[in-house]
Amino acid sequence: MISEENRRPGGENPPGRDGGTKRFFISFLIVFAASAVVFLRHGDNTRSIGYSLICALLTAASESDLRTKRAGNVFPLTILATGAAGAGTLRELLPMLASGLLFFIPLFLVWRLKKGRALGGADVKIISSLAFALGARRALAALAVAAVSCLCVFAIRRFAKNRAEEKTLPLVPFIAAGTFISMLL
Repeated sequence: MISEENRRPGGENPPGRDGGTKRFFISFLIVFAASAVVFLRHGDNTRSIGYSLICALLTAASESDLRTKRAGNVFPLTILATGAAGAGTLRELLPMLASGLLFFIPLFLVWRLKKGRALGGADVKIISSLAFALGARRALAALAVAAVSCLCVFAIRRFAKNRAEEKTLPLVPFIAAGTFISMLL
């Protein structure tokens, strides 16, 4: 509990006293656990390093999406760079680009036609960059898990707690969970 003399004018909490350290520690544990599972599943190679970096990026993007309902462009751009770094030749890069476009075009159309009510712009960019970096099969599995889990959580929250006013949920945490699961396939 923050005493009145430690509170800033305007009701803001001093740095370090708003739960930021606790959130960082939880995020670190999630990334560490996901990375350990990825290394156990895929072995000690460059793919595991790339997957671990993607786990860390998705965890940070999830935290940003939960706090502000926004995830910056740095997350999809870094995922794209991670995927491109894992490609050895241009021959390997072309199917990756096709996978990314295969996901980007329909998701962008949904985002545009629904005016951001169905999907956010960050969701489209992150899913498309994951399709580029991980491949279409893993991105589709991640998207399917994200959609099903998001619908379940939305239904539970809406009907169990009578939150009729709440119409949106941040999708990036669900995409992150789906991606973690798809990495194990």
